[in-house]
Amino acid sequence: MNIFALSGLLTAITSCAMALLMFFKGKHSLNYLWGVFCVSVMMWGIGGYKIATTTDPDQAVLWWKIAYTGVIFIPILFTHFVHKFLNIKRQWLIWTIYFIGFFFLIANLFTDLFIDE
Repeated sequence: MNIFALSGLLTAITSCAMALLMFFKGKHSLNYLWGVFCVSVMMWGIGGYKIATTTDPDQAVLWWKIAYTGVIFIPILFTHFVHKFLNIKRQWLIWTIYFIGFFFLIANLFTDLFIDE
């Protein structure tokens, strides 16, 4: 296992632990939002680990797309969390960044615009 694989694995494990803590011990919507953010980071970590350990190029492309799914939603969920934490009332901005994020998600999963062999 190389350093890249180890970093992805450690990122996935710590993010999974934090997400489980937020989902099972959290009492407020802010806790659940942070838990979803941690799941997104966990997807990125798992993708990084699998990219570093696979030897099949087709599997690597699949795992890059999975990792990018997490990467697309990390800034979106963090922005949503900060707005909710600071009680900023800009719902139009939250809806807009989620719309843009789903556009990028579709482009990531169904086209070769993000990851091409």
